[in-house]
Amino acid sequence: MKTLTYSLIGIIMLAALYTPIFAEETECPDLTDDPDHPCHNPIRTCADDIVVRPLCEQEILFVAVGESQYSSSLQMNTISTAIYSEFQRPAVVTIYVQDHRMVPLGVVLFKTTLLAGETPIEYSFTVPIECHYNTYDHRPICNNEFPRTIYVNVFEDMSFTVPLAPEFMVEESK
Repeated sequence: MKTLTYSLIGIIMLAALYTPIFAEETECPDLTDDPDHPCHNPIRTCADDIVVRPLCEQEILFVAVGESQYSSSLQMNTISTAIYSEFQRPAVVTIYVQDHRMVPLGVVLFKTTLLAGETPIEYSFTVPIECHYNTYDHRPICNNEFPRTIYVNVFEDMSFTVPLAPEFMVEESK
C-alpha cells in the first residue's frame, strides 16, 4: 500500500511538472489580433483565411546627390534616398555626410513611418564655403571641390541597436 501511495504521488508530481512545460511549448501567440506587433501583416486569401507574414528586411534602394546651389559663401546640397518596405512600420532613419577629410558636414536623425512599398526621403543641408590659396597651383582651392561620402541607415528605434537594412554608402564624384 505504501508503494502504491508513493507511486501515485510520484505520477501526480511528474504530471504537475511536465504539464506547464508542455503547455508553454505548444502555445503560439495570435499575431492577427495585435496590430502593433512588427510581424503583423494580415493578408486575406480566397478562402478568407488570415495569413500573417514574417518580419521582412527593409532595403535602401538608392542614395542620390542633387545639384549644389550657391548663395554668397554657402553651398546648399540635397540628398535623396528611397527605402523599400513590404509593409508599413515605424523606423528611425539616419543620414550622415562627411567630406574627404572625414569632417561631418550634415547629420539627420528622424523617426518616421516607412510606408508599404517605397518611401522617398530628401534632406538638404548647407555648408560654408572655405577657400585657401594654393601656391603650387596658383589658384584658390575650396572645400566644395572635393567628394563627399554619404551614409544612410535605418533602425528599428532610437536605441540604434537593431538595423532594419544594411548601411548604404555612396561617395559623391567631383
